[in-house]
Amino acid sequence: MTRAYDVVIVGAGPAGMACALKIERALPGTGILLLEMGRRRHRRPCPVDKGFACTGCGGVCNVISGIGGCIHRGDGAKLSKLPSGKRLKDIMGSVAAEQYCDQACQLIEDALGRPLSYSGQNFTSAGGAAYVGDGVRLADYPVAVLEEQEVDRWQQAWVEEIARACDLRTEASAKAVRSSGGGSLLEVEFWQDSELQYVSTQSVVLATGRAGFSWTRRQLENLKVPLTPPNFSIGARFEMSSKLLEVAGLQHPDLKAVSEPPGGCKSKTFCFCGGPNGGRIKFTNYQGSLEFPIITLDGHVTSSRPGQGRGLAGNFGVLTQVQSAAEFDLALGNFATQYWDLSRGRPVAQSLEDFVNGSPDCRSVPELLASLPFEPTVRDFQGGPLHTLFSTRQRDALIRGFATVMEGAGGSGAVEDYFGDILVVGPELEFLWHRPSSDKGGRVPELPLWVVGDAGGVAQGIVQATMFGLASADSVVAYLAGLG
Repeated sequence: MTRAYDVVIVGAGPAGMACALKIERALPGTGILLLEMGRRRHRRPCPVDKGFACTGCGGVCNVISGIGGCIHRGDGAKLSKLPSGKRLKDIMGSVAAEQYCDQACQLIEDALGRPLSYSGQNFTSAGGAAYVGDGVRLADYPVAVLEEQEVDRWQQAWVEEIARACDLRTEASAKAVRSSGGGSLLEVEFWQDSELQYVSTQSVVLATGRAGFSWTRRQLENLKVPLTPPNFSIGARFEMSSKLLEVAGLQHPDLKAVSEPPGGCKSKTFCFCGGPNGGRIKFTNYQGSLEFPIITLDGHVTSSRPGQGRGLAGNFGVLTQVQSAAEFDLALGNFATQYWDLSRGRPVAQSLEDFVNGSPDCRSVPELLASLPFEPTVRDFQGGPLHTLFSTRQRDALIRGFATVMEGAGGSGAVEDYFGDILVVGPELEFLWHRPSSDKGGRVPELPLWVVGDAGGVAQGIVQATMFGLASADSVVAYLAGLG
């Protein structure tokens, strides 16, 4: 017999968990099934963090899958408020978006047991003046940084409440979402414990996060939901001694500088991990989500790392847009093929000097890492000509973005001055998911189906995903009440 639920939520990241919490609080006793294909937080170690090679973790990447989504255990977290994620204002309206932003932060504060403390406000009129040059603009928004122990406390509080009120299942991989009952009901098919299971439901919320890119797109296409492709950006991550970024990190923990000179490629800094304790580079193994089983990079903030022999590392990414949204599939396919041909989809490391000069002769990874004046956070790289993944204009844009940050942080404006101090690793990859046609709560036309968080294709970030989860919860509650 097929079991029935009022709501099925796919994905237990910030969006999915926030959605479950709000529905349960608004309608106690609602039958909620929360499916997460990844593992519990305490079962999400990353071998790369411990100096080992990326193994793929049995087909489900522990960095981007599991309870908490991309909030990986052992790392801190940056919580960026509006106007970061300003696209949510476009679909929710400014007033509603601000309200959901406040609700999201309050939900986190309640779990922490303390108010959040923000920095980065009014950055452009204070410390940000040093970064502004020809064609450069800065993002200006409040950011709260949480320590690793605080992240664990917040996540555990959410999980405990959800587990008491909902059917929470981990290592449960959704296979398909199908329409039934003339569109008034949905069926969800999923694997758990090597068994294919089926449930029927009055509503489905897809909060599949970064790991669910291909699967979510297939489900929406099968359900004939109109989709708009996103833009696509690639780049590299620059790792260095955390001391070089400490001033910038204290000024703005999530520094974003956009450079768009006349006649040049646009670039932007991404996922800044500076401050007193720097940050670490993370591997994100997309496995079967993209055309090839490739690994890309991310950066995670740290707040209480122990000191290491050569000193702590910090890093930041720089991205440049590749193409228009209409060319998304072609651009992503070309990139994946080129990356696979270069290194079989394994991250590549290169010295800054070789990256800037386009040198075909690259040092071995042990030789390269040993030459650095800091302790690299990852050793599972391949040495190689990373620069060949980019056109000359794209590479110039990445170098210009790097120089903008370093000069604004009080360093040298000459890239050559950093040749012996910087490791360039890549690739970085950024794109929003295909945006489904939906209302302000994330509901798609003519179906009891909501698509939220990263899967909604409008915003990235922990606070933004939580906002979207809360908005979808209100919409689901109204829908269920109308059935009643």
